Amino acid sequence: MFIEISHGDQRLRLSTRGAMILGWDPGLGSSVLDGYRSAVEQEELDGFRNAVLVPWPNRTADALWDDDGVARSTLGVTNEEGLHGLVWGLEFTPVGLELGDGDAAQADHVELVATIPDSSVFRGPIEVRIRYDISIPGELGVTVSARNGACRPVPIGLGWHPYFTVASLAEARLWLPATERIVVDGRLLPLEGEAAFVPIDEGTGTRAAPVAGAGVPVRPAPAWVPAADFLREINLHDALDSAFTGLHFDGGAATAYVDTGLGYGLSIAMGRSRSLPAGCAGSPSGSAQADRAAKPTPCRANFHVFTGASLKRDPMKSIAIEPCSTMANMLNRPEEKARMMVPVGGERELNVRVALIR
Repeated sequence: MFIEISHGDQRLRLSTRGAMILGWDPGLGSSVLDGYRSAVEQEELDGFRNAVLVPWPNRTADALWDDDGVARSTLGVTNEEGLHGLVWGLEFTPVGLELGDGDAAQADHVELVATIPDSSVFRGPIEVRIRYDISIPGELGVTVSARNGACRPVPIGLGWHPYFTVASLAEARLWLPATERIVVDGRLLPLEGEAAFVPIDEGTGTRAAPVAGAGVPVRPAPAWVPAADFLREINLHDALDSAFTGLHFDGGAATAYVDTGLGYGLSIAMGRSRSLPAGCAGSPSGSAQADRAAKPTPCRANFHVFTGASLKRDPMKSIAIEPCSTMANMLNRPEEKARMMVPVGGERELNVRVALIR
């Protein structure tokens, strides 16, 4: 079912299947999120446009994982890459929303709930709740939460896979509050151990400030991008499909900035919710590198960036900037699986806020 809520100048359209946003108009007269345009397109699931990622984001090696000595396969539910968890095909139920004609409602938020059942793929049940909030003009709040209803602790990682519409890769620009890039192999799986993490400036084309090439003038950042040494501009190119971590949390959130090239910008803030492990709290000084040195298991929350060259529709006309509480293949990384373990009855929550900048 497709439903729509509106509040003031804002419109939010979504599918109850997977709780996926189809479009969010923050008051511009058009959507800034590039979602599926029909039920047929959503069924094809090309690109996982605006998908919610629970109980793990991104890839799982060979669609297999070791559950305390029990080998579990995700095949039959996921593809051979074990992509993006188990909820993108679930039917969610709106809670407390009175829909009128055309499945539309005047409301400043919508909450949807579904349950991942206990199965040979993953222990459950896991209750999943998604809240989309448009109560603040020009802002979209996204809360993804998962409660462990199983009879034992289970690892739960969360993510969101939004695609932000841009004029083109050449015109768009992106800044991330990150210090490290996650290095992957040919299957796009992170390398083992600490080999997976390198300083963000090493061989990535990223930079802390605009750098001119031969005969190319420097493009200063827009005035609305903070002049902060923890922000790195990411080189957007057609082969980019990488995660960036070592995040700097400022005022409780790690905030990315994108200039869409369409006359407006967006900020994407990933919060440190109360349910995240202490390793995500950041150091008192705000130094991600100092925080890493002080803790044996640092927070691997990250922004995964995909420029969409392989999309069937409108390739490289939108950029996926994915806030994730954990890294790819987390179910096969003992230290990361342990960090994301949720006790019986416990809950994990991911909070994201997207704001229009004009």
